[in-house]
Amino acid sequence: MTDADTPPLPPRSRPRWLTFLWTAVVLALLTPLGWLVNLPYFSASAGPTGDAVDAVIVREGFEVFQPEGELLLLTVSLQPVNLYEATVAFFDRRIDLIDRELLRPQGETDEEARQRGLMAMERSKDIAVAVALHELGLEESLAAGVEVVGVFQEAPASDSLASGDLVVEMESQPIRTVGDIRRILETRSPGEEVEVIVLRGSERIPVSLALHSNPDAPDRAMVGISASTSYPIDI
Repeated sequence: MTDADTPPLPPRSRPRWLTFLWTAVVLALLTPLGWLVNLPYFSASAGPTGDAVDAVIVREGFEVFQPEGELLLLTVSLQPVNLYEATVAFFDRRIDLIDRELLRPQGETDEEARQRGLMAMERSKDIAVAVALHELGLEESLAAGVEVVGVFQEAPASDSLASGDLVVEMESQPIRTVGDIRRILETRSPGEEVEVIVLRGSERIPVSLALHSNPDAPDRAMVGISASTSYPIDI
């Protein structure tokens, strides 16, 4: 038999153990990345519940009517997610994945997000008080204006308004509740100015405020303050 008749040798196969070794090395390198790489999503899931009735403080001397059934406070947990947490959330029907920009607009600072959260909390409390007073037929008669609770640091209003100011007039219309301001702003656009009268102590101060875009809805105008309806009684 000549060399020409000799069949070619089969290619040398890589040992199986070496393939497993390389696979293990690659996985060992990639595994930490799954924990380190944050995705542009938040996970939203139900948090613990608490008894809301126990959190209500009632002064002595007032008659208290206990509610029937339970009144629970539900909390929602919002957390940024990495690759592994997002994978778990994708298969867990109790967890929702929400686009980060729906909750935190691009470019929003931590302070702006904190102020926006405080404003939402104040608005929620204000609505609860308004509903209770409306049920008693007292909302409009008791509302005395809109108190500035806080001002966004980068908002134009930060140069003119301060915590404790009481907004009593906007665009020549009397302001009694937060809803009055909201109705006026619905007819305005970002970039426009509104004329406001505020009470600072006993002094009436006219202020021109430039409106800017609402981070949650860029086409809507906002003043850039957290505010609540002021009542002359302690609620």
